[in-house]
Amino acid sequence: MRPWLRRRHGAATSPTQHHQSASGSINFCNGNIVCFSTLFNFNSRNQIALSEVKLMDKLKDSRAVYADFTDNNGFLAEARNTKGAGTTSEWPLIVLDDPYGMKYFLVNIYACSTTCSSIKPSNRYYSDWW
Repeated sequence: MRPWLRRRHGAATSPTQHHQSASGSINFCNGNIVCFSTLFNFNSRNQIALSEVKLMDKLKDSRAVYADFTDNNGFLAEARNTKGAGTTSEWPLIVLDDPYGMKYFLVNIYACSTTCSSIKPSNRYYSDWW
């Protein structure tokens, strides 16, 4: 397992916004704390590929920033940037699989150490494989 990627099980956040797409881009921020961007493509009913992934720490404080990747079945993985304020962690490709099927995908971004910021969810991005 890569050091920046942590997989665990848990419940997904359920935002109310919906966006129908098999491929596209995600680009959003959690106030002045953290920003996230990526291109995505649903490769199948069970897999999504994220490319040009960027996680930017924007606030000068002691917290790391995180992007949790979730789908309709819950938590898939987590990326983190622990390099400090004004830095961006980048990954050329992240491929996520869910053997139970991905009807939709979303990203939750936040900062955390001993205290955590609020969690900001992206829109839900739906696969057209269903």
